[in-house]
Amino acid sequence: ITFTQPEDLPLPRSGAGFRQLLMNLGPDNCMMLLLCVLTEQKLLVHSLRPDVLTAVAEAASMIIFPFKWQCPYIPLCPISLVELLHAPLPFLIGVDSRFFDLSEPPRDVICV
Repeated sequence: ITFTQPEDLPLPRSGAGFRQLLMNLGPDNCMMLLLCVLTEQKLLVHSLRPDVLTAVAEAASMIIFPFKWQCPYIPLCPISLVELLHAPLPFLIGVDSRFFDLSEPPRDVICV
């Protein structure tokens, strides 16, 4: 038996783990994240664990379904490219938490 997803299915295909999002952020922070994503803020997601970082970033980008995040999205940005945080547009970027040992994010960036 083979199961396939119909091509015209309106639900997005994603690896988003909303359980990971809730476990790591809690309900209050998830609501704040939803508000920030809906209002297209500059979002910096950080974690020491790359698997958690990418799962939370993916869930953050998918939480606004049926809308789509249209701004730059980098779920795991190398620390060598963190100057992207100074971009003059909304973004959703994930970085290793050790970034904070090296630098401070710009004031207009919301850290999750």
